[in-house]
Amino acid sequence: MNKPSEITLDVFGKILYALAMADGKVQDAEIKVLQQIVREDEWADRIKLSFDTAMDLEMDPKMVFYKNIRILKTLRSVEYMPYFIHLMNRVAQAHGGVVPAEKEMILDLAEQFKGEEILA
Repeated sequence: MNKPSEITLDVFGKILYALAMADGKVQDAEIKVLQQIVREDEWADRIKLSFDTAMDLEMDPKMVFYKNIRILKTLRSVEYMPYFIHLMNRVAQAHGGVVPAEKEMILDLAEQFKGEEILA
């Protein structure tokens, strides 16, 4: 798999921010998981930068989520969906397990790319 474009990584970061905000607050455990992901994957530093920017700007998570899904669909980034859904699950599980709102967001993203070979 080739490295995703910077735009794709920025979109991933914003979607992860929206996911982390699903319960109303970005939890320390979610940030720690994201830091671990950065240590494991050279691509993830750009994702974390985008996540941090969205958090610093206190962006509306619902607006961020749906806007960035629309952008992601235009980027033709299907090959990265297994990787990204895996990251979403890791962040969602970081703080006491996946809450219903997080699960809904993950399923919504997967549904948006249904039939486009996103299964790992």
